[in-house]
Amino acid sequence: MKKQLLFLPLAALAAIQLLHRATCQTALLLLLWLATPPAATAQSVWTARTSAADNNWYSVTYGNGLFVAVASSGTGNRVMTSPDGITWTSRTSAADNLWYSVTYGNGLFVAVASSGTGNRVMTSPDGITWTARASAADNFWYSVTYGNGLFVAVASSGTGNRVMTSPDGITWTSRTSAADSSWYSVIYANGLFVAVAVNGANRVMTSPDGITWTARTAAVNSSWNSLTYGNGLFVAVADGGANRVMTSRDGITWIAHSAAVNNFWYSVTYGNGLFVAVAINGTGNRVMTSPYDAALPVSLRYFDGRMTAAGALLNWATATEKDNARFSIERSHDRNVGPDLSFEVIGNVPSQAPGGNSGTLLTYSFTDTQPLPGINYYRLTQTDYNGTRTLHKIIALSRENQPMVLFPNPAGANGLMQIEPAIAYQRYRLVDVQGRVAASQEQPGLLRQLSVGGLNSGVYVLVVEGANGPAQFRIVVP
Repeated sequence: MKKQLLFLPLAALAAIQLLHRATCQTALLLLLWLATPPAATAQSVWTARTSAADNNWYSVTYGNGLFVAVASSGTGNRVMTSPDGITWTSRTSAADNLWYSVTYGNGLFVAVASSGTGNRVMTSPDGITWTARASAADNFWYSVTYGNGLFVAVASSGTGNRVMTSPDGITWTSRTSAADSSWYSVIYANGLFVAVAVNGANRVMTSPDGITWTARTAAVNSSWNSLTYGNGLFVAVADGGANRVMTSRDGITWIAHSAAVNNFWYSVTYGNGLFVAVAINGTGNRVMTSPYDAALPVSLRYFDGRMTAAGALLNWATATEKDNARFSIERSHDRNVGPDLSFEVIGNVPSQAPGGNSGTLLTYSFTDTQPLPGINYYRLTQTDYNGTRTLHKIIALSRENQPMVLFPNPAGANGLMQIEPAIAYQRYRLVDVQGRVAASQEQPGLLRQLSVGGLNSGVYVLVVEGANGPAQFRIVVP
């Protein structure tokens, strides 16, 4: 069955200021923060706020408890900050450059510009005090993101060097882009850097590490201004063409969609189960939204896991399912080459939904009884009845150096405490705060469960003597 992404127009009560080819999806974070959930979009109310100055604000991000915005105009005040998104304070930018994008990562705010000489990057640890940095080249830098321990920026100018990377936001290195297109937006999601462009034969490029890039074919050659990722789906928006929205489940293969109206869409983001895009033209319809359930056959609530004595226990839940046949659990031992790589299917779990359709919460689990040594990467994929696959979240679990966990602690009403991973012992004993032995086991064995139901209320120390010497754990009996 063909899935269609439905975008719904949402009347904007406050004028959306010029977002002229701003690339980073974080420009919508503040707007999304003011939005209501999908069920209430018809009643959504937007509230105008007073900016610190009437500059041309192109990008906003959030990090370390602070909203930070950057602008392309103004004198000495091209940064503003807010703790709540409502009250804003002007800050002095490192230079009066044309600042087009700002991001936050690894404890640092980083902004990039399309103008300036040797100073087209600026950084700040707190969003208030900024320092000019030298970009790898004086290109027109339009977007910056952070992911996998690396800052990555893309540009609309330059010859063979329209990407630059930095591990710390300070020292930058030129990288070869997949093509000399005008790259306007870059993000990191699902183990992959993805960038989109407004022109060129190849308007999408991807990279697993931010360094080596591969050209991809866009769904259509529209002017792709902005890109985001949410709930297993990449979404890009454009300002021209018959199809001004395109989506991809893996960042590689793209599908074209019609926008709610053919406005000039300049930025898109995802949050709270909703894709939100904004435009620079239109009458009363400069915002459009799309709920997650219109985009994907399965709405995944969570996917997580932990190591147990039995192996790697994976848990996930769905809020809705549509034509869902099954889930597949995939495992990889080396994630360095991105999502196209060495994942292997280690198990399948059929859908619990009758006929593959459900509107209620369904929970699932799977145990990898033979995890590999070291770090194991697990990816959840979903398959429709028609064979269409959707890639979901990737998680990492380490088999080595797993700390022993006793739970629940304090003990529950039944007095049983689970121990994961199980620990081999020569003997163990429970000692109260006066040093008295309350319980003990002198025969070697494997400790998986501890019964404390017959003990008096109080604090105890579990002393386990194993091959590596004694270990102590504090437990509470209510």
